[in-house]
Amino acid sequence: MSNSNPKILLAIPTYHCEKQIKRVISELNSECLGHLKEIIILDNQSSDKTIEVAKETFESLNISNFKIFYNEENLGLGGSQKRAFQYAIDNEFEHIIILHGDNQAISNELMLLVKEVIHHNEYACVLGSRFSLNSKRINYSRVRTFGNLCFNALYSLFTRRLIADLGSGLNLFSVRLLKKVDFNACSNAFTFNMDLILKIISTKEKIKYIPITWREFDQVSNARNLNVGIQTIKALYNWMMNKK
Repeated sequence: MSNSNPKILLAIPTYHCEKQIKRVISELNSECLGHLKEIIILDNQSSDKTIEVAKETFESLNISNFKIFYNEENLGLGGSQKRAFQYAIDNEFEHIIILHGDNQAISNELMLLVKEVIHHNEYACVLGSRFSLNSKRINYSRVRTFGNLCFNALYSLFTRRLIADLGSGLNLFSVRLLKKVDFNACSNAFTFNMDLILKIISTKEKIKYIPITWREFDQVSNARNLNVGIQTIKALYNWMMNKK
């Protein structure tokens, strides 16, 4: 099954991305823009000039189909994605792409995900993977890579589904899937993607992983490795207990 022109929303959550957001927007080439019905920025109370730079960049590139939302409180990364999902449902989009505003993913690689749903619309979500065989990682710690591979293997073992990445910054979801999943029950913090993947697995919908490029230059992570590890295991444990 194919759909040559699906109605796609691009949502970019931001938090203190003044240095990166211009690159994120500028990397959206004409092919990308031709497939995006609308682009929204969801800013989490940034105290820098993230919003101003984003608006200036859109206007300088003559991109008019954008909106900028400033969260009245810091909703966390998960909270911003929940708001984006609800916006996609309310405005009758077919798919939503989440692209983090810190420029670790290459923006125009979103076309890798779009092409999958154009030619294989049976996938409920197409997720960017930093750890597949053909993925590229630039300046990414070997320790963090090893840790992620271990968690991917652990989740794959207990869910009996291939998990190639528990949460990169470039993912595509069908809105029909979001209507089936209680995404508001997921964490507002960095474990949102893990909670969401586990809920998607419970629906038995088809998931496709696509190798992407991941870079670390001037980005600042707000997550602490030990805490991330503990919460990752806790999310899987809670899912297993609920399943039983």
